[in-house]
Amino acid sequence: MTRTASLCLLSLTLSACGVGGGYQHSSTVPLASRGIAIVDDITAQTGMSGNTCMIDVPSGFFLADIDVAQDTDHIEDSSGQAVLVRGSDGLHSFLPGQPSTLLLSGYLLDGALIDTGVVGVTADPGGLTARWSGDVQAEVSLPDARWEDSTADPLTGTVFIAHDGLVEAIEPQGDSLIIGVGNLTVWDAVAEVLYVATVGGTQLAAYERDGSQRFATHLMGPIHAMAPLGGTGSVMVAVDDGGQGVVLHLDGISGRQRTHMSLPGPVDGLAASPSGNTLGFVSGDRVLFFHR
Repeated sequence: MTRTASLCLLSLTLSACGVGGGYQHSSTVPLASRGIAIVDDITAQTGMSGNTCMIDVPSGFFLADIDVAQDTDHIEDSSGQAVLVRGSDGLHSFLPGQPSTLLLSGYLLDGALIDTGVVGVTADPGGLTARWSGDVQAEVSLPDARWEDSTADPLTGTVFIAHDGLVEAIEPQGDSLIIGVGNLTVWDAVAEVLYVATVGGTQLAAYERDGSQRFATHLMGPIHAMAPLGGTGSVMVAVDDGGQGVVLHLDGISGRQRTHMSLPGPVDGLAASPSGNTLGFVSGDRVLFFHR
């Protein structure tokens, strides 16, 4: 089957699926993505082996290849303008069309943009270390910890690290607090809430900055991934429904489901534009874009 025929078949399949929330399929890009950032409603960046690619969302066309980091580029975060890319040499920030800046050097497991700069997590022989760079310079060690995931609150600089089945909040000054149980974390800056889940589990929990639980809800299937739905104060959660991918949109205040989208295969990664009008889903060796 030709690439054109394959994409036509995919388009028909998407039309037959339940694409909710007023979203329509924009384009499909055949590539093995290592993270997506959608900086506006029509332009996306995706990490790849060796570079970061800029993509025109409506058409799916490649606009440019950008050499940001050494080796493989992993897109870790976006402020809506700046994009944070992780390579073997550290964490880089760049604005589309401008040279990148190395914010934190060394081999890091993850990173996030915060108001004062950046925070990253490194693996050390004795455990993990959270490192802040920018206006705040700090390091906090977590002895004997095994990293699973992390996210950060841009306003306070708190990093939430999932390790050994637990989620721990770490402040730059060294204070820490066990938040809950899970290995998947997402901070929602609009709803001001931390979403926590376990990959393969069905419960999504939300926590306040002080560690108190806002809500907990069980979803329709095993959880694969999640991400904030732009600046809408809600979260996208990718779950499995008998081999079919389903993306649920839940309110960040109440946990109530707003809508859902059914896709032909499992979803491994998600991203939204700041407005929430454009979505990107990583599904196997392709990226699916939607708009409303």
